[in-house]
Amino acid sequence: MRLWIDAAVDWKLTVFGMSPVERHVQAVARLKGVSEICIDGGETMKLPEKLARKVKIVFRNSAGSASQRLDAYLKSGTEPVLAVAGDTVVDQRLFEFALAREPGFAAVDKNLAMLSLAPQASLPEAATIEALATALVQSGAVRLLPQAEFPTFIRRLRRDMPYYLLPVRSEKDRAAAEHFMFWANYKGSTDLFTRYVYPFFVWHLVRPLARWRVHPNAVSAFNILLGIAAVPAFAMREYVIGFVCAYLMSVLDSVDGKLARLTYTDTQLGVRLDHGLDLIHPPFWYLAWAWAVAAGNAGDPVMIAAVMMVIVYILDRLAVKVYTATFQRALYAHAKIDTFIRSFIARRNINLPIFLVGVILGYEREAFLLIVAWQVATLVWHTCRIGWILMFDSEPAAKAA
Repeated sequence: MRLWIDAAVDWKLTVFGMSPVERHVQAVARLKGVSEICIDGGETMKLPEKLARKVKIVFRNSAGSASQRLDAYLKSGTEPVLAVAGDTVVDQRLFEFALAREPGFAAVDKNLAMLSLAPQASLPEAATIEALATALVQSGAVRLLPQAEFPTFIRRLRRDMPYYLLPVRSEKDRAAAEHFMFWANYKGSTDLFTRYVYPFFVWHLVRPLARWRVHPNAVSAFNILLGIAAVPAFAMREYVIGFVCAYLMSVLDSVDGKLARLTYTDTQLGVRLDHGLDLIHPPFWYLAWAWAVAAGNAGDPVMIAAVMMVIVYILDRLAVKVYTATFQRALYAHAKIDTFIRSFIARRNINLPIFLVGVILGYEREAFLLIVAWQVATLVWHTCRIGWILMFDSEPAAKAA
């Protein structure tokens, strides 16, 4: 498969620090099955040198309409061609979908189009990719890709989302595209603070970090340091330092993932750093909270409660893994009730403000014991809920997967 990008358009506006043309190249360079990327009309464009090491990139400056220039490129080889406009943001999933399907279809959204063409395809005269797609669909030369045929579920985001194409032809378009893509990269089920409180801060961090080309793994590494620094601060009752580290880490925990997905810089190392930190650090925080509440007395009942909480936390995580292993998707995407419950179950972003309020009001011990009780209640809920799904309610999840 080859990719042809119509760069004889205004491609210089950027979306999260990259022009739409570079976004196409970045998205496709990560995939297997693309032998060449042709940028037609963009010889002045500068791309990161590392992209040329991943995939063959050629520049052309063909004359004529979009269909004439595409037809010339189509006939220059024997492989199928994906055709996209250089002033359009294309859902990365569409590239993956096209590489796994036979050519001969058009993905259309908001009057924008991506074309998948066989090398022997005959193209009518058309000024733009969109006009060409319309003509080909109307003539029956290619079929329209319906949203119902597209796999909309995104496992890592626990949500369904139709494929999309977004125009980037004005500042208004650029702002709308960034806003849409930012929210599209939020998980369908998450806690109240991640959904309603942190996005303001995440938005104002992701945009400059993307423009400055900061790698998300650097953010993840800094997050690890913050998570570690919070433990002794909490244990020594240096609450201001502890909560500053904890809340900054909580916000940045959303930043690194968004930054990675929006700039095509996600890596397996980054996933391990991000998810590993999410799993490992909470028990250390809880033990540090208990140590502070107990004033360093290991025999204090609150320390026993803390150890019990860590055990319950581990059991709760294992219980949720049972569902994931069985259905190959997140529990919180199973039904609306699971999405709703996810917003306030015992997790870091819920437990942290409970303890903060307890510290401020002088009820640290009571707040911590409430957190322990809430963690136990969360385990009971997950155990009962997963048991019910396995016995009586597995069909909806199986279909959705």
